[in-house]
Amino acid sequence: MVEEIRHWSVEEHLRQVIPVLGAEDDPHLPDGQVDAVLVVNAYHEMKAYDAMLHSFYQALTLGCRLVIIEPEAKPGRPRAEYQKEHVIPAELVKDDAARNGFQFVAQHPDVVAPDQHHWLVLVFEKPRPKTEQYRCGGRGFPQPIWRKSRLAKPLDGVKRNNTQS
Repeated sequence: MVEEIRHWSVEEHLRQVIPVLGAEDDPHLPDGQVDAVLVVNAYHEMKAYDAMLHSFYQALTLGCRLVIIEPEAKPGRPRAEYQKEHVIPAELVKDDAARNGFQFVAQHPDVVAPDQHHWLVLVFEKPRPKTEQYRCGGRGFPQPIWRKSRLAKPLDGVKRNNTQS
């Protein structure tokens, strides 16, 4: 699968897509260098879900996103049953993510597959400290946002209104 993704990304000239083969408890992503992590129809299979979420958290830069897309299930059963059925409830994923430092951002409802099964689309963020003045700034993401501040200095060649209040 990794080779197929690598071939596809080269064929489509997607330089920002770098397929990486991870292990059961480690995705082998570089710390603090990833703009987004997308997990599709795989989270319910993870037995070392806390280790994986911790690794995702370490790999993401501040303010960047983790998106988990999974077949939806009703809550209230043991995790092993969900793994057998290849589904997972949103509450379980949200609890796992929160325990590993992620902030819940959004759940996109009404995603239905051709087989009429409902899918979860859960979006989480690696939170920025309140003192940070930027958002995730990688390819395809918003670039830094500079606040008006008497300490802020204009960039070379950039004019901006820097009034004090």
